[in-house]
Amino acid sequence: VEAIGGVVYDYNARDDRLVFSGAVEAVFGRAGLGVRVLGDWLDLVHPDDREAARAGDAAVQALGQFDMMYRVRRDDGGWRWVHDCGVARRDARGFVGVVGVCTDVTARRQAEDQARSFFEHAGDMMVVMGADGLIVRANPAFLRFAGLAPGAEVGASGVDLTHPDERADAAARVFKLATDGRVATLTSRMRAADGSYRWTQWTVAFDGASGLYCCTGRDVTDAREAEERQRLLARELDHRVKNTLAAVSAVADLTLDATPEPAAFRDAFIGRLRAMSAGHALLSGSRWRGADLSGLLGAVLRPYAGEPAPAGTAGARVEVDGPAVSLPAPCVQPLALALHELATNAGKHGALRG
Repeated sequence: VEAIGGVVYDYNARDDRLVFSGAVEAVFGRAGLGVRVLGDWLDLVHPDDREAARAGDAAVQALGQFDMMYRVRRDDGGWRWVHDCGVARRDARGFVGVVGVCTDVTARRQAEDQARSFFEHAGDMMVVMGADGLIVRANPAFLRFAGLAPGAEVGASGVDLTHPDERADAAARVFKLATDGRVATLTSRMRAADGSYRWTQWTVAFDGASGLYCCTGRDVTDAREAEERQRLLARELDHRVKNTLAAVSAVADLTLDATPEPAAFRDAFIGRLRAMSAGHALLSGSRWRGADLSGLLGAVLRPYAGEPAPAGTAGARVEVDGPAVSLPAPCVQPLALALHELATNAGKHGALRG
């Protein structure tokens, strides 16, 4: 008792006499040195805990022992948590009193409160399962995810919430921890509040002392979908770059066949690249969903005749008239090249000359 800084007490109920020994001042403060009767001790107990303390006194007479925690007031006005456990003393006449031990557990209680607060307010899901895989306790984050009311999770199977296709593997990996003792990380789909299955990532550890599985998880569906979009975009980008390079190579070959003279080749080739670039810019602006025909006409014809104008515009060199036409993405760059060739010919030999 001295090693743990505790207090041994002997209470004689027949003459209401209470005797302490051990670290009385360390646990109860100087006021504890003056405790002589049960009423003195109850005066030190927190008002909210006094009824439980009185019930403990009654319980020891009926059951022969008790074990409780309560708060006591120290001289500085602060409150300390004590763990009080005692057994009944009896003689031939019956109940004599109680012999017990009080220890200061304030630090442990504060640590438990902090752990409880962390458990309750954590953004990640936390679940405690028994050796049979049934949920013993879960924090609010998990309850919100699963759409369960507080307390409804107790006795539910954590494995059964897993997607049927992954249930057997998840169970095998989790229950294997009981024998190998390692911490496991697994990703699986779990049934959410709306009935859909969402990807979750869990870290699971087995506590051999308690026989419990301690699980911490988070919803990673959005992250996985973002990764998948990134992979698709990378593949799409790779595909488009290859197509673009192939198109540039083909344009270069055709231009060289028609205009082998270097200066003429340069002008023709750059003009065609600019037309392809104009189509690419329109596609990029629409995230490759397509392009508006009038926008493509404006982009290609602008270097030759300025901005195309609506039909009937006085002084306009190029007028555009007709219904709106949305071009599919694969058609934009080929059509940009075709329009460029028509505009180039018109600039050299036709209506756009001069």
